[in-house]
Amino acid sequence: MNKLSQGSYSVNFADYVRNLEKQGMDIIKLQTGDPFFSTHPSIILSASTAMKSGRTKYCDSRGLPQFREAICQKLQSANLINASEENVLVTHGAVQGLSVVLQHILSQGDECIVLEPFWRAYEANIKINQGTPKIITLDSTNNFALDVAKIKSQINRRTKAIIINTPNNPSGSVYKASELKKLHDLAAEEDIFIISDEVYESITFDANNHFSIGSIEAVPSRVISLFSFSKTYSMTGWRIGYVSASKEVIDELLKYNQFNITSVPEFSQLACLEALQSSESSSYVSEMNNYYSQNRALLINRIRGTWLEPITTIPQGAFYSLIEFNDGKTDPLDLAKKIVTDIQVSLTPGIAFGDKMSGFLRLCFACERGILEEALERLIDYKKM
Repeated sequence: MNKLSQGSYSVNFADYVRNLEKQGMDIIKLQTGDPFFSTHPSIILSASTAMKSGRTKYCDSRGLPQFREAICQKLQSANLINASEENVLVTHGAVQGLSVVLQHILSQGDECIVLEPFWRAYEANIKINQGTPKIITLDSTNNFALDVAKIKSQINRRTKAIIINTPNNPSGSVYKASELKKLHDLAAEEDIFIISDEVYESITFDANNHFSIGSIEAVPSRVISLFSFSKTYSMTGWRIGYVSASKEVIDELLKYNQFNITSVPEFSQLACLEALQSSESSSYVSEMNNYYSQNRALLINRIRGTWLEPITTIPQGAFYSLIEFNDGKTDPLDLAKKIVTDIQVSLTPGIAFGDKMSGFLRLCFACERGILEEALERLIDYKKM
């Protein structure tokens, strides 16, 4: 049996914070990447109407044809990815999509390259599928930018795939199109897959634009792209995502999906169809992104001239900022817990994003502005250990 030695640091820490709240502690929670916005009413109404009309049965295990068609239209227009319905599989969120992808491509002893900082689910799912994660730490002084030369130096005959995440959680780094093209050339040269996690695709700032590496391919072959409705549409609890890949890969993933989840609920898919097609939903996405941009500006302006400024990353995308908080002596979980106790602000310990990230804390600014202002005031007044 392949056992994991450690559960999710981020989930465990969030549970720790919830337990403190049950004991009466009033905490400003900036540790979870869950937008404070509600799902748009038109999306909720679509799901409700579907359920009331009996759309609560098993359905197409690939995903509803009309939903996959709408996804293809989105991929072609927004991501410039050449996709038809046979190139799309609807999944139970992006994490379940990642799970079936790794089930398909990994065998015992295979290696999968992961770029640190990273979402620990990558590492866990590689291990669950008897693979070996090969961690490459990116340079924090260069905003954790993609380093193709560093990746190339770590590829060997056991390497089967590279996982990338742009815009990145937790660093906020947005990988440049020029570097992604170099990475695609490298993958073609070495005959390996690129698994591209693009769940934060819609959230970028300033002149930083998201580029889908799958758009390089005239015919889908090497890139497996993961998408989700969670962040873009503030639908984290709905658990709907999709995978875009070659027909050959999708056909194989479907087999795993059928034994894994059978199918994604029809009413949830119809709600996401509304999200893709509704002008109201589109306007709402723009409103949310504008709000995140204003929160980011508040963060930048408020820490300027304080002790936080030189140790805080300015994100190019997503809605997180990393603070290089620790002196290397304090246990990262103990540090995060101490800050909660001292000033009642919860930040995710960096260990949740890789062993080399233990000196960092992640702040999520997808929150109400007044809450962010208060949290920043408390952090600025906090005496560094």
